[in-house]
Amino acid sequence: MKNDLTFINQELLIESIQLNPFSEIDIKYHEICDGCGYWIVKNLFKNFPLFVEVAKLSPIFNPTDEYGYNCFFKQNLPSFQLRNLKYFLKDFIKNNLNYECENLIFNDYGNLFKYGKITTQKTSLLPHSDISLTSNLKTIVASNIWLSEGFNGSTAFWKYKESLYSNEDYQNYASSFLNRYEMYDNYEGDSYLQKIGECPSEYGTMTLYDANLLHSPVINKDKNHLRWSYVLVGMEVTTTKTDHHTMHLPLL
Repeated sequence: MKNDLTFINQELLIESIQLNPFSEIDIKYHEICDGCGYWIVKNLFKNFPLFVEVAKLSPIFNPTDEYGYNCFFKQNLPSFQLRNLKYFLKDFIKNNLNYECENLIFNDYGNLFKYGKITTQKTSLLPHSDISLTSNLKTIVASNIWLSEGFNGSTAFWKYKESLYSNEDYQNYASSFLNRYEMYDNYEGDSYLQKIGECPSEYGTMTLYDANLLHSPVINKDKNHLRWSYVLVGMEVTTTKTDHHTMHLPLL
């Protein structure tokens, strides 16, 4: 067996995860409508290109059933590379959402996509919300770090029959498309689903929003463009049962 191993220098790894002081990070909220908006975070990393280069060392793989209707290619970065990001998100939730989380955990993975490469059920094209399958987990916030340069599209937000959130009626509606397969593309809405706004997906930024809002990716149709992001969804472990529906992991 060939034994060609690739290693990264420890000092470089430590440098790649360093964030700027909270006071130097640019965090701005953008309102779409009452009850719906998003944050854009800039100047988060001291050396973001190095973070990206280190991330390229982690393999990608086809999605499995655990990712639900999220059909993009996947990646898992090592926990050490995400450590400071999780500290930042804990501070963000406390300082910007005024929410105290005693038991905060994260679901994290990369989303990678090229146009024309994925055939999927139409359900995967529809807007979704990131609700936990586990009854004692309360979903707080979704964050997405944009690692690919060029035009990455956006994240679109939706209303279903005037509701910003998924509900049993919407789940039944989405399930009606389960047996329909097609090439992955942008969803443009219908008589029930109305797009209300979009959040840009710019290289080097982090976007955050209420993970329970209905949202969907808006992808670049350039077949040569790689759309690459890394998702961290913050969830609180609760002692009481939460009334949640089926989870769709975020495509963003």
